[in-house]
Amino acid sequence: MANKPTIIVIASLAGAAIFALAPGLSTGVQRTLGIGSQTRPAVAAKPTAPEPSARSLTMNEERIELAQIEQRSVGVATVAKRLAVPGTIVPDAARVAHISVKLSGTVAELRKNIGDDVVKDEVLAVLESREVADAKSEYLAARLSNDLQQDLTARDKSLWEGRAVPEQQYIRSRNAAAQTEMRFGIARQKLLALGVRDDEITALP
Repeated sequence: MANKPTIIVIASLAGAAIFALAPGLSTGVQRTLGIGSQTRPAVAAKPTAPEPSARSLTMNEERIELAQIEQRSVGVATVAKRLAVPGTIVPDAARVAHISVKLSGTVAELRKNIGDDVVKDEVLAVLESREVADAKSEYLAARLSNDLQQDLTARDKSLWEGRAVPEQQYIRSRNAAAQTEMRFGIARQKLLALGVRDDEITALP
């Protein structure tokens, strides 16, 4: 029968062989056989306060006030983002009217500026135009000539009917009346084309 030291050596060799062949054995089994590591698990290190960085800046009350920093309690809120961009203010194209002038002249009086509200038939400006003045003079002369010629034609007609004048004189007078009436109508149409209203034409002296 083998002695005890020989049995202990054989048992130690068998345990080492088991550890080498089965490294996945639990720690408890390894400790029971006396072949596992006897080191205790490391204790987690306590967290230490972070040291201030070289770029950190401590703000006291005075610095916060000078920097105009507003402090608020943390909570649920809406984050507002502001975006500053260049812009141009233009009037509404649907509410802007461009007035074209039908004649040449000089602005004598301006009663409205750009952007002012206007109503229908409101006077915006007063123009002084030689073209309108000439057209009015032509109209007045044509009206006077037509009135005189119409009176002469009516007189010649009555004389011709009374056999006081020959028929040729009445025909010439009637043709002259037609021409003066045509010139009078042309002068009136010219004023209308320049923008003069019918009531203004009638009111001319």
